[in-house]
Amino acid sequence: MLLVTTASLAALNADLAEPVAMARFRPNIVIDGTTAWREDHWRRIRIGNVTLRLPKPCSRCIVITQDPLSGARENGNEPLSTLMRIGRMGKGGVMFGQNAIAENSGTISVGDRIDVLEEGASNLR
Repeated sequence: MLLVTTASLAALNADLAEPVAMARFRPNIVIDGTTAWREDHWRRIRIGNVTLRLPKPCSRCIVITQDPLSGARENGNEPLSTLMRIGRMGKGGVMFGQNAIAENSGTISVGDRIDVLEEGASNLR
């Protein structure tokens, strides 16, 4: 799964000439109520009764430069260029969001409580 936060998207959009929508990144889980880039430090979290392991940031490809509905590429290499410029680099390239693996089965619902179970250093350079 892919986990992103609204705060990180807001931070990215603050640096873009034209903001992009969350749909551009195709997340499975969107978290609100944290600070920008805080997810870079999470290693394990619990949402509702599901524990997720966050092994690494998500390396982003050229697809995020295209509108998800039309497929149009209207702003050149954005938001990849801005992510690179603001230092969102890791092993494998430009990063945005965190890959997540469920450690148990269960249901995640909008509004579920989120508990950070384990944190560590950022995986970005």
